[in-house]
Amino acid sequence: MKDIQIPTKGAPLRADWGAAVTQAAVNACAFATRGMLPRDGAGGIGYEPIPQNRRANLPRQLPQCWEIACESASVEGAQPARYHKLINRYYRIGGRIFESSDETTLESLISAKEVFVAFEIGVDASGKGSYDRVVGFKSWGEMEEACRDRLKTVIPLYEFEPPKDEEKTDVIVKCDLRGMPLAQEFEWGIE
Repeated sequence: MKDIQIPTKGAPLRADWGAAVTQAAVNACAFATRGMLPRDGAGGIGYEPIPQNRRANLPRQLPQCWEIACESASVEGAQPARYHKLINRYYRIGGRIFESSDETTLESLISAKEVFVAFEIGVDASGKGSYDRVVGFKSWGEMEEACRDRLKTVIPLYEFEPPKDEEKTDVIVKCDLRGMPLAQEFEWGIE
């Protein structure tokens, strides 16, 4: 192998210098073993393991609150029925935390053409207790109107594709509304 001259500062790069560097790299890798990188060290040419790919160890996306999960229920003598429901139904009101027990299936809402799904928290008719439930709306305007009612809170969750076939209720998310930007009412003004 011939010596490669180090270029002087300010001198233009030459094609023959680039070719010599490339050839030296090719020669060094001629006998590289799998999973090793050639290295030039004090003892001559050697090899060291390829560094770990840190992108391969990125954490998987963890389940979020009010995420959609597909489950199945077995019925004797029939194929297991698949359905979708919301999981991790946790919410906060001020400093208190709660878990909703509502297990409404998304298929039941979509089959009723309620393609906007929200979570509703309110006070029951007696005024002594509260409730929480998953609700569906046929349109954005219907959900917007429900949000205006000061006796309850409606939190938009998802918009789904409307069913294309009356027989099927495919659960296809059109928009995830859980991350909708929010401005506090005092920041905007009261109507």
